[in-house]
Amino acid sequence: MATDQGLTRPELSVLIAYGKMVMKDALNIPEITENPYHARLLLHAFPEVLRSRFNEHMQQHPLRSEIIATKLTNNMVNDMGLNFVFRLQEETGASVSEIADAYAIVHGIFNMENLWARIEELDNVICAKLQLTMLDEARRIMRRGARWYIRHGSKTQSIEDAIESYRGTFKKLSENLQHYLVESEYAQLEAATQRYIEQDVPADIAYQVASFSNMFSSFDLAQIVDADKHETDVVAKLYYQLGSRLELHWFLDQINNQAVSNHWQALARASYREELDWQQRSIAANLLQSRSDTADADQILDEWIDSNQVLLKRWYHMMSEFKTSSTHEFAKFSVALRELMLLSVKSNH
Repeated sequence: MATDQGLTRPELSVLIAYGKMVMKDALNIPEITENPYHARLLLHAFPEVLRSRFNEHMQQHPLRSEIIATKLTNNMVNDMGLNFVFRLQEETGASVSEIADAYAIVHGIFNMENLWARIEELDNVICAKLQLTMLDEARRIMRRGARWYIRHGSKTQSIEDAIESYRGTFKKLSENLQHYLVESEYAQLEAATQRYIEQDVPADIAYQVASFSNMFSSFDLAQIVDADKHETDVVAKLYYQLGSRLELHWFLDQINNQAVSNHWQALARASYREELDWQQRSIAANLLQSRSDTADADQILDEWIDSNQVLLKRWYHMMSEFKTSSTHEFAKFSVALRELMLLSVKSNH
């Protein structure tokens, strides 16, 4: 650490072992062990031949709670890394049980168990560095999704119901992104997918990994669809078109690429991402609510842009200033997001 070379594998192994012991104790609580979804982990701790014959007996196992907590701990640390829970606690203030539930929900929506298994099956088929890159992309979208759910997801739904409530929108988006994204952004998605395919990654895995950033919006879109009278096609097209026309997707890249040098800057960057996502969602929802009389997403957006030229001119001017330099001060992001918030407020009138 002192030489800025990181930890050796034996050192990491010790940290992971102690971290898992601490997390197992933290997860050994009724909110986790009595949750029917997490309780399924108990069965998977035993050979398959025993599961059907002794299911009821397993529920009376004296170490039932410890087994569930241990299995969940292993899954979370192995999938997400050593600092996942601590990082989300720092960013959201959530409890360990809330983080575990959010992890399980996002894991289920994105069908990560199947994806991770298929990427791992590519051992000695593709280069290890590419495998790690794809796994890192999966972890990044899992962190982002879990953070979103902790902030905006329902705390009253069961894990099964939460997964089901988002899966429909997720599936429709995944199958129809070419109809929702602007042409240039879909071309970028196709190019990213093709780069994976050229390195011998199966086409469906390549597409799923390349589209993670686009599919993250399924959380917000599912809630908008649930509250609005418009169909998913209209909501999705307006949302993505809005992000392109206002250069919000480009602005998100600037936030993601902003270097951080301390803990508070890292928290600030995470908050900027969340604020940008929320304002895009708010503007889209407001526009749809104000125009329940039409299902033409292009018309709704064009009319709003035409009637808000003064505010939008200032927003586009800020984006132009961002483009004049490759590095930015954190204050610039705060000011820009403040202007976007004013646009959001205006869209509600």
